[in-house]
Amino acid sequence: MKKYKLIFALLVFVIVMVGCKYDDFMVDYTYSSVYFPKLSNIRTFVVGEIHDIQVGVVLGGKRDNKVEEWVNYQIDPTLVPAGSVLLPSDYYTLSNNEKMVIPVGSFQGAVTISIDTAKFLNDPLSLQAKYVLPFRLISTSADSILPLQKTQIISLKYEQKYFGNYYHNGVTTITNAQGIISNIGYHQDEPVTNVVNNWIMTTVGPYKLQTNGISNNKGGVNNAFYMTVTNNGTVNISKSPTSAYSVVGGPSSYNPEKKEFYLRYSYANAGSTYQVSDTLIFRNRILDGVNQWR
Repeated sequence: MKKYKLIFALLVFVIVMVGCKYDDFMVDYTYSSVYFPKLSNIRTFVVGEIHDIQVGVVLGGKRDNKVEEWVNYQIDPTLVPAGSVLLPSDYYTLSNNEKMVIPVGSFQGAVTISIDTAKFLNDPLSLQAKYVLPFRLISTSADSILPLQKTQIISLKYEQKYFGNYYHNGVTTITNAQGIISNIGYHQDEPVTNVVNNWIMTTVGPYKLQTNGISNNKGGVNNAFYMTVTNNGTVNISKSPTSAYSVVGGPSSYNPEKKEFYLRYSYANAGSTYQVSDTLIFRNRILDGVNQWR
């Protein structure tokens, strides 16, 4: 019996000690602070999808945030790095021009950047992430601003709505100079572990994409063409300036429910004519570091 009492006493002691140790982690720090989680970041507007993005701060040093906190900021042109350009003030609006508010119960506060699509999308610099908005924190209701994380430079660009990686299936009918006809078929099962055959659709304009393949050929400056996607789903195919092939587009379309392109086009090469019927099936895209799958 004494043995059991001793074991019980030891268990109670351990529980009490663990509880006291845990309490040490349940208290706030002496001082609270606000800061930008990153010193620089690239953010992307997507045509027809994302025309607003948020930029925010983090509150640290508290286990619970029981009061509303705020931080004042300014757009500081002196932070613009070499090779970048300050985003013109008439290209955007901010949900609050001077303050980010951290609500009760939250540890994050943000402002929303809304882009003027008519101006931003028609500027070539917007496609290259050359424009930046440099933020500097200047005052706060919290105890301090972390000195090494009081600025953030946001680089801004846009992507065409249908950019990304696609499975590529199709058939090409080849007619040579002697009139001899042959067919080439190509097919990718889904999912594909070997992505080397996937087509990459790259943004070249607000409504225009460039492929990195043509027929069953992929890679290189010649194996490419332009695709312009209209609002009604019609796809217009045209020659890419990097390619020697004069691609002529046929009836082509996009199915938004299936996320598939149905392409018809032709081109000539080395005396032969190529009639192509391709299907592109959306696989994934990387948007601001996030892998977005089908």
